[in-house]
Parts: sequence; C-alpha cells; structure tokens
Amino acid sequence: MEGNAILRIYMHGEDRYRGRSLPHALVVACLKRHLFWVSSERGLESAGSDGVVHRNTRYYLTERAPVLVEISGPETQLIHFAKEYWALIQAASGPTILLRSQMVLDRSIQKEPSTHRV
Repeated sequence: MEGNAILRIYMHGEDRYRGRSLPHALVVACLKRHLFWVSSERGLESAGSDGVVHRNTRYYLTERAPVLVEISGPETQLIHFAKEYWALIQAASGPTILLRSQMVLDRSIQKEPSTHRV
C-alpha cells in the first residue's frame, strides 16, 4: 500500500512567480496535476529566520502576511509534483517540508450507502 504525505510550502503573501501570486499559482498547479486536497491559509503571526515573532495586526489580509500552502496525497504523487514544479516551489520565501503520514480516514474512497431496504 502506498504511503501518504503532506507537502507544506511556507511563503509571504507577496511572493510572486512570473508576475502571478505564488499561493494562487501553486493551487492552480495542483489542480492541473489532479491534487485536489490542497489548502492555502494566511496567518496573522509568524516567526522569521531572525528569531523575531512578526505580528500582522494592522491589516488582516495584507500581502505581507505569512501564507501556508498545504497539499495532501500519495507520497509518490507529491514527489513527482515537487520535481515538476520545482521552480515554482523555489520562488517561496520560506521552507518546503514533506511530512510522511498515515491516513486515518479517507471519505473519498468510502462506498455510497446502500439504497436497499431491509
């Protein structure tokens, strides 16, 4: 059985790739590769490489806010995605982490409830 993984890509909201918002470009790339379990979250607080906590309290949706794009799926599929879109991933100002995981529940593979009446 193939293992599952989570690919986490950290960046600033102002990060760009070929003039396009990097978080948006990553989500579009995931859809092209049929990776549908992807989320993009904007945070209000982050710790930078300088060891200082950066707070984003003035504007909630400012471009400077830290962003996390998280992609979940089969490990081999995520590795192929990372190789194919390496230039896109390198445009992120933060780290990229691949976490191996164990699927606890996958509702997408559950069978439809039976309509048969007893």
